Amino acid sequence: LLNLAFIYLELRVYGRANMMLDKILELEPEHAQALDLKKTIEERRASSSRLVSVNPENVEEIYKTAEKLYREKRYEEALLYYESIVFHDKYNSSPRILFKIANCYAHLEQYEKAIVYYNRTLTEDEFNFNAHNNLGGIYFRQGLYEKAKHEWTRALEINQEFKPAIANLKRLEKFLVESV
Repeated sequence: LLNLAFIYLELRVYGRANMMLDKILELEPEHAQALDLKKTIEERRASSSRLVSVNPENVEEIYKTAEKLYREKRYEEALLYYESIVFHDKYNSSPRILFKIANCYAHLEQYEKAIVYYNRTLTEDEFNFNAHNNLGGIYFRQGLYEKAKHEWTRALEINQEFKPAIANLKRLEKFLVESV
């Protein structure tokens, strides 16, 4: 239950995270990790009030602002706008926005969060070769070379001429040969 609560917390599904933690605390009222996560949820809910108010009339404007911030490499600020859109139910599973959130986390070197959002992107759009490629890059940085190879190979299965994945696979092969 604690692992599920943590996953829901990372995905910002606070209601479900709280439900899991309440079940833990029913069984063990002084469970330190559950109490810490409850506190974290409260803090995140408070900070989520920073989110931009999204409604059907302004969602495109908010998206354009997020894109501008992203192009300017202001990833933390862009993340705030993208996440505001994701919190808006209608756009909750948009692969393009989930992909941008994943990219922001990757640029901010928050790789575990990036992995979560790349996987969410691929759940919504399994043929997103860019997401496979970027996920492979994170796995490579983490030393998970087989996973990296799998993602880059998958990107090439989708788009055989995708040069970044071709280059990444060549770089991996060279790296593995040199490290022997």
